[in-house]
Amino acid sequence: TDDCGCLSEAQQAQIDGCLTLPINAPDLKRIIEESLINEENANFKILIVDDIHDNLYTLRHLIEKHMDVRVLEADSGKKAIDAALENPDIYLIVLDVKMPGMTGIELLKHAKRDHPMLEVI
Repeated sequence: TDDCGCLSEAQQAQIDGCLTLPINAPDLKRIIEESLINEENANFKILIVDDIHDNLYTLRHLIEKHMDVRVLEADSGKKAIDAALENPDIYLIVLDVKMPGMTGIELLKHAKRDHPMLEVI
C-alpha cells in the first residue's frame, strides 16, 4: 500500500471485491444497503475493524445513525478473527487496510478463505 492506504495494482488483482478509502457516509450507507438487498434476516451484524479507536467510534456512529444494524468492533486483525468466530452470523466486515500486525489485506484473504460469501469493504 502507499501512504494513503491505497492498494497497488498487483494487490488489487489478488483480491476480489476490495474497496479502499476515502469513503463518505452516504456512499457507505449505499454500499451497505446494496449488500443487504434480498436478505431475509433483518438483524444484520457488521464488524468494523480499525486500529485507530477514533475511526472505530466515528464509523460506528455513522453506521448506527443511518442504518438499523448491530455493529461489532475490533481494533486488530486477530480480534476481528476472534469476533468472526464468536459471531458466525456477521454479514459484512468494514476494514482498514493499514494496520499493524495483521494487515487488512491479510484479514481479507483469511475472511474470504473461511467464509467466501462474507461481504468485505
